[in-house]
Amino acid sequence: MRDIFFPELISINLKNYTLYPNALDYTFDFVKGFNLILGGNGMGKTTFVSLIKYALIGNYKKKYEYTRTYKENKIEKRERNSDDFFRNRIDNSIETDSDPFVTITFKVNNTIFTIIRGLKEIKIENLYIDGIEVDEEQILEARYEVLKNNNKNTSNNDLERYLPYVYETEFEKAANINFDDLIFFVNYILFFGEDHKTILWDEDVQKELFNTFFNSPELNIARQEAEREAQYFDSRARHKSEDKRAIRKVLDKVEKKESRTANSLIDLVNLKEKVENLNCETVKIHNKRKENSTRISILESDKNSLAQQLDGIESKRNNLVNSLSFGEYKNQHRLYNSFLKNIQTNHICPLCNSQNDHLYNRTIQNQASCWVCNSEILNSSEINKENKEVLQTLNNEYSKISILLKNLQNEIIFTERNNAELDNKFRELEYEKRQALITLRELEFENSQQQNPNELQPFYDEIEKISQEQQEFSEKSEKRRKEAHRIAQLIEDTVLKNVQSFSNQFSLYAQKFLGVNCKLAYEKLDNDELKKFYPIINGTIRKSEFELSESQRFFIDHSFRMGILSHFYTTPTFYIIETPDSSLDISYEKNAADVFSNFLEMPYTLILTSNLNNSSFINYILKDKSKKIAIIPLFEIAKKSTIQENHEELHQLYNIIKNG
Repeated sequence: MRDIFFPELISINLKNYTLYPNALDYTFDFVKGFNLILGGNGMGKTTFVSLIKYALIGNYKKKYEYTRTYKENKIEKRERNSDDFFRNRIDNSIETDSDPFVTITFKVNNTIFTIIRGLKEIKIENLYIDGIEVDEEQILEARYEVLKNNNKNTSNNDLERYLPYVYETEFEKAANINFDDLIFFVNYILFFGEDHKTILWDEDVQKELFNTFFNSPELNIARQEAEREAQYFDSRARHKSEDKRAIRKVLDKVEKKESRTANSLIDLVNLKEKVENLNCETVKIHNKRKENSTRISILESDKNSLAQQLDGIESKRNNLVNSLSFGEYKNQHRLYNSFLKNIQTNHICPLCNSQNDHLYNRTIQNQASCWVCNSEILNSSEINKENKEVLQTLNNEYSKISILLKNLQNEIIFTERNNAELDNKFRELEYEKRQALITLRELEFENSQQQNPNELQPFYDEIEKISQEQQEFSEKSEKRRKEAHRIAQLIEDTVLKNVQSFSNQFSLYAQKFLGVNCKLAYEKLDNDELKKFYPIINGTIRKSEFELSESQRFFIDHSFRMGILSHFYTTPTFYIIETPDSSLDISYEKNAADVFSNFLEMPYTLILTSNLNNSSFINYILKDKSKKIAIIPLFEIAKKSTIQENHEELHQLYNIIKNG
């Protein structure tokens, strides 16, 4: 796993932003600890944290993604927030000497960036790297994206003269990650918004997160490209199918008016399509049978492994029994154990060779009794407590593995039956295809004998051409889809190596909040395409976020995010949470404060927004003298409503919190 470096916030400055009329030149220095954004309703808490995000990554909501196709060209773009978000929050009744802008200073590894962005026009105004100003051109962010997307054939040299290109390029050098991955990480990991959207149960977020950050970027880029191309070629194949349908509609209309020659050509088209469809069906059956055969090989391997385990357990059990003085045992038939093994392995009566699950269950449930007459063959009075417990454990293990072995055998039988059904279907389709080809050749011969060229021939030729193109696109799509799956399996193998370490980080926070045992499982459940992480709370796997209470799922998600940050820790970074106490009852408020305090054992910048209310959560944080605390006083710098201005208790509460 490579070292990656996320932004370490140093300071933020707001200039002439009239949403905060009492701070038209306001600077806040972030601390490694609690950074509390305090204010009442409508005072701009969400806007303030959005300013931090915007200053870092621009007005981007999502990284580059495939969107659509046009004339066989793939089009990708970044998804952006509205350019009016900050502009609409400007109070035009307040005069200023210049347009508003936000400045943020942060460190990535050993490089210090200072970036100034406009709030009226969405663009980079100035950029400083290690204190040196970058002398390149300004450009509106939206315009830069158009140039970048429309100039896939343009070299990077045409973009180097713009500030966004320099900023993103220099960031990537310092951080060892792609700038688009920073957009993803800031929006989905480092920011828990007021909508309280969780990511732990989001398959797409998990896929992107672990594909990108647990593996080399080149491998993930190859996977993404293979998936995009598979989707693209599949789309092209569907379009070709639609083209064929359009031509067929024309042929259907002509069918009623044309001569038998036209009808024979239409029959040719129909037969061609039938043969094509039969080919597709046989290919599907062939591929399914290959998948089944591969599955049977895996199951047989697992079956052999379990059988070896059974032999080992049986050997241990026999050694234990032989070491004891069991007269009854020594007098039993010399082939008794061979018969017993046949029953428990194959579920077959050793005398008549009939399938007998009842006999199997009886031998599993009572290992100490004869399977024929049910007499006791192991005298429990002669077994001391320790040997009895060992024998019981061995019997339990034998029973458990025998059941697994039986399930594997059933699955093998089921899959083999499925293959037999597929073989029958394949033979039926092959026969049907041969008959269709015979009829097709006869029609082609009849058509070739016609003296006059048929007006429908161009339609026929076009359908033939489109069918070939459709087949080519389908084959390319399948090939790229298999490649994407192969790469995804490689990525999954890498994630598996980090599961225990990552789960330990998660448990550290989740258990402290819930007060019960918590860990992460890396499983493939239900309709999952690939494995992903699921939380196990007090021994129960939670497949859905709705299997937890609102506050529980929020803090389980916080634990997941903080576990990610701890797992990838190289240098300090930040984590933003809007109103973390909004769903807590009084019994969990201290736990929540303790979880965040634990998180700050490493020097993170934790940014929390909070309404001014009687929640004990903020008080618990203020009492933690071991951590640095800084306050962004929106109550002082933002405009208050008439109700807030005249609410004495609100002012008193703010002063109490401010003064600690």
